[in-house]
Amino acid sequence: MISFFKKHLLVCLSLLLINSITAQLNNLAHFSYLESEEEFATMLDPDDTLFEKTYIVASREIEPLYMLNYEVSGHDFETFCKKTKRKMPSQPKGHNPLLPVVNVNFNDAEAYCEWLSSYYQVTFRLPSEREWEYAASIGFSKDKKDKNGINTNVVYMYNAKNEKPSCITCTQPNSYGLYHMRGNVWEITASSDSYVDENTMTLMGGSFFEDADHVQANSKVNHNKLLKRGDVGFRIVIPKRDYELLRFTITLQALFDPINDKKTPITITAKGIYKDQLFIAWDDGFENFYYDEKSQTAGFCCWAQDINKLGEESNPVIEFSFKKEDFKQIQKIAAYFDTFPVEY
Repeated sequence: MISFFKKHLLVCLSLLLINSITAQLNNLAHFSYLESEEEFATMLDPDDTLFEKTYIVASREIEPLYMLNYEVSGHDFETFCKKTKRKMPSQPKGHNPLLPVVNVNFNDAEAYCEWLSSYYQVTFRLPSEREWEYAASIGFSKDKKDKNGINTNVVYMYNAKNEKPSCITCTQPNSYGLYHMRGNVWEITASSDSYVDENTMTLMGGSFFEDADHVQANSKVNHNKLLKRGDVGFRIVIPKRDYELLRFTITLQALFDPINDKKTPITITAKGIYKDQLFIAWDDGFENFYYDEKSQTAGFCCWAQDINKLGEESNPVIEFSFKKEDFKQIQKIAAYFDTFPVEY
């Protein structure tokens, strides 16, 4: 039981954090799924933008993940700063909160990911250079030029208004549904495939300051991790397993909410199930959700841990009563619980 306490202390603290701050992840539908499927793919030749010549490149394998469709916005980053008592970095004059956050460095982006991970109890992180380039090159967005030859699908030096980035969804997305994988702001990545020292990060995709040759899917530049620029932002990714677990728990919580006891509600998180002082971790070996229409009781079996009685031998269950009119909702919960997506 002591080992349980050590294992789940941060979980309990995270639960308190969840109940005390406003959600940042507005909609899981705003993430796109990426998985290596093809051995080869086509992309525009960055050295032949005039004729839009295409050539074949070998794709780089990546582990399945979900990538945020757009850069992290100024609004979301400002909320993060307020909740963590950080100073919001300066933004362009007249800054629209739906513009990508800029003037952030590697540490700022990492801190945002860590905070979001703590909030949702799953792993949010920066994409690697390999993952970012895969998403940009395999899902390459086609050029769309106006009568003056300006590519309206990319925010770069020829169409950036007032030398500022555009809003996070103000161009057409690529075939994966990802916005601004070329131009708008350089994006911070977590690791590099090329040799750089530990104080250097790789920025990808170009920005509104760049010309056409430097806003390609494979545009990249090495940059000091501590320096901040008005054309540097970032986006985030989440591993496939974590995404599916989070989506499951959010939906399951929504099914419980209409019948929850306000005094001792069932709380569903990516770590497990809470009710009052009892907790069942997904990876601690629960068996199933059960219910009985006659006694109007339901619960989760088994291996609940009483966090207030550490060191004592016990095997309680998380159980609750429901009203007769809530029986159909209980059946919905049971049916959805059977779709649990992750194997431990």
